[in-house]
Amino acid sequence: MQERENTSYIVAAALALLSFMALYAFRSVDDNTLTSWRWLLASTSALWAYAAVVLAIALAWLGTRLKEPGEAVLCMVAVVVSVIFWREPEAIIDASRYFTQAKHLSTYGVGFFVREWGGAIAPWTDLPLMPFLYGLGFKVFGEARVVVQAMVTLMFSLTVLLTVRLGRELWDERIGRASGAMLLSVPYLYTQVPLMLVDVPSMFFLTLALYTFVLALRRGGPWVVAAAGAVLACLLTKYSLWLMLSVLPVAFVALVAEDPARYLRRAAAVAALAVVAALPAALYKWDVLASQIDLLLAYQRPGLRAWSESYVSSFLYQTHPFVAAGALWSLWAALKRRDRKYLCVLWPVLLIFVLGVRRMRYIVPVLPMLGLMAAYGISTLRPERLGRFVASSAMAVSVAIALVAYLPFMSSISMKNLHEAGRYIDRTGAGVVKVFALPLNSDVNPAITVPLLDIATRAELLYDYSGPLPPEGLDLKSTPMRFSWEFFRPAYYATEGPVEVSAPVVAVISDRAPPELAELMGEAASGYGKTEVFDAYEQVFRFRTFVTLYEYSDP
Repeated sequence: MQERENTSYIVAAALALLSFMALYAFRSVDDNTLTSWRWLLASTSALWAYAAVVLAIALAWLGTRLKEPGEAVLCMVAVVVSVIFWREPEAIIDASRYFTQAKHLSTYGVGFFVREWGGAIAPWTDLPLMPFLYGLGFKVFGEARVVVQAMVTLMFSLTVLLTVRLGRELWDERIGRASGAMLLSVPYLYTQVPLMLVDVPSMFFLTLALYTFVLALRRGGPWVVAAAGAVLACLLTKYSLWLMLSVLPVAFVALVAEDPARYLRRAAAVAALAVVAALPAALYKWDVLASQIDLLLAYQRPGLRAWSESYVSSFLYQTHPFVAAGALWSLWAALKRRDRKYLCVLWPVLLIFVLGVRRMRYIVPVLPMLGLMAAYGISTLRPERLGRFVASSAMAVSVAIALVAYLPFMSSISMKNLHEAGRYIDRTGAGVVKVFALPLNSDVNPAITVPLLDIATRAELLYDYSGPLPPEGLDLKSTPMRFSWEFFRPAYYATEGPVEVSAPVVAVISDRAPPELAELMGEAASGYGKTEVFDAYEQVFRFRTFVTLYEYSDP
């Protein structure tokens, strides 16, 4: 028996190594648009990558000889790895929208945000909850990127905790802990936590809604109110969560046989409270919401077909293959057991395929459910310690790959120039910076880079935005960057007074060496000298941002 068990460990370890070898060999298949393995491993030593994976597998094996990691350890892994990733720049320009909305709140107050969201605050297709929370964070702790990163890291860690407890509530402790490890076996996820977006918060709120709803059905009382609050948070965070909330009626159907009459009353109470709470906001901003929904249906939904990545990329490269394998095996295991509770975690993942969602960013909210499916499948392995090793090795290898491949690549993209320039400006002590954003060799409006520089510095930015024309031939009705061309300058960037008096530093954002400053400022350029150039370029993305800084000195 012992010899057979040892053989199982060897096979599992070999599969963990061989899966990485296969993915590495065929890395050109990965078509992820942000973190393709084609790029991640191009500048990473193969020897170093293999050494990290072998070490991770060895550590996972040693870990299984000790006590199984509890939820506290899993949450700590989430926090520590996320904090290490804080050094990466804002890699997705959507962050400029959320920052702009949040800055309106921190600058003009909560009342202004509530009144002007959808008016002076252009929301595109964003819902207000996360910009509101980010703005409150800026208001309380100061306008710094670390405030957002700490908030999202906390949400990520709490998502791991909720996933563990949901698995425990639906099944048992073993599935709960394995599901936490499976969620941490998504290296792509670590790149998203430091960013000022809503994908990781959406994952948190959806998991919170399902967990509190299950407790509301089974325990009632304050959990009914908590579930309604979580549903409201989902409704105010992202439109795709409106569809994902269909998991709640599915969960009701899956669990109602436990106590039909009581569960029906409690589910109705959750629905009623959520509707009552959401209705005033919906009525107050109905015209804004209606226009956003029209835009989603006319523009975003057709666009999703073109802005796609393969499922092979999402579920084999950006997610550890053991997660996909465990999830697939769980389908057979649940069917064999006729386990109705399994529908609670299957449904959101099934929606991804039914709706044809083919981009990793948009899959992020359902990753906890995918992790629960994988844990369910792994729970069938015998002995139990073998299942722990499989889960631990997937997590350890994913963290290792994230640190040796994902982090160096994400830290090298040209967007880091904006952040390094922001840090340099802060070191100069300049309180005000005059910004020029020149046309870029891409479909992106250069004006959208100004908020991204603003995220990186404490200085006040002055920016004259005359609305540059889109490149010739660009179809604004279909380009994914359409929102950038609908950006208009917030009032807090307005230029007042003589430039040389009010702005001791001038920043020029471009995608190549900029023209002479005199061509941009005329006679006002007198007294300014070039001091720093930030022009790192990863040679991958068409969109690139270089920053040239000029400092003023008295003649």
